[in-house]
Amino acid sequence: MSVEIIAASVTFLVSLVAIYFLRGPADIDYHKKVADELEASLTISFIIGVVGSFIVSVWMRMPAIIVAVLVGLCLGIGLHPLCLLYSSRLISKKKQYSHLQQQVIDLAKKYAGVLSALHLIIELGIELKLACKILEEFVKHGLAERFSHPQLGVFYDFPIVRSHMLEIEREIVEKLKENPEGLTFQQIFLNMKGLSIEALRYSLNKLESDSSIVHDYMQDKYMLRSFYNVRQYHELVKTRKNTAKREPDMEVL
Repeated sequence: MSVEIIAASVTFLVSLVAIYFLRGPADIDYHKKVADELEASLTISFIIGVVGSFIVSVWMRMPAIIVAVLVGLCLGIGLHPLCLLYSSRLISKKKQYSHLQQQVIDLAKKYAGVLSALHLIIELGIELKLACKILEEFVKHGLAERFSHPQLGVFYDFPIVRSHMLEIEREIVEKLKENPEGLTFQQIFLNMKGLSIEALRYSLNKLESDSSIVHDYMQDKYMLRSFYNVRQYHELVKTRKNTAKREPDMEVL
């Protein structure tokens, strides 16, 4: 590699990065603002940088090394929006991801700390892969625990979001978490030692009013809302499949 090429490359990189730091952090919406004009502006900058530097060098009859430095400098200054574009996209993605993580925590509070990827997909409108990635990162950092149910699938428990609950409420949630099929009032009462019926009824009503649990009057059972919602979703999917299977038979008749 010739000395001129090395000089041009080094000058280009130095000027490209220097302009970025001299200008300061890019606007977080920079990549949105310049998306349409960026390709044209970079092409124009490239042509102006190369042609302009050669014209100046020929006119002033500069040595080849000076020409190489001048070309690198012109290109670095002209193409510095690339650095700003990359920085803006990176900052925007980090901010969006951080916002999603906070939304997951808020969602966990809504469901007494127990979530599935399905809740994120439906309520946050994100893809399954991203939902699983975010939940697994909470597990990796010790902020959530993964557990599964044969019929309902994989769930994630966020014990920290129940810290504001009373001890009796946390204990009820734990009992219902261990029994996804739900428990009757009598079953919960028998599992709660040293608790009066009035205190248990008050706590269940409070959890139900907070939408943390659901009282299924058909079965007369209490269950976590997260389990109840997933069960309802599975039943809906099953009903739709059965309906779809019957439709061809109806057409034949």
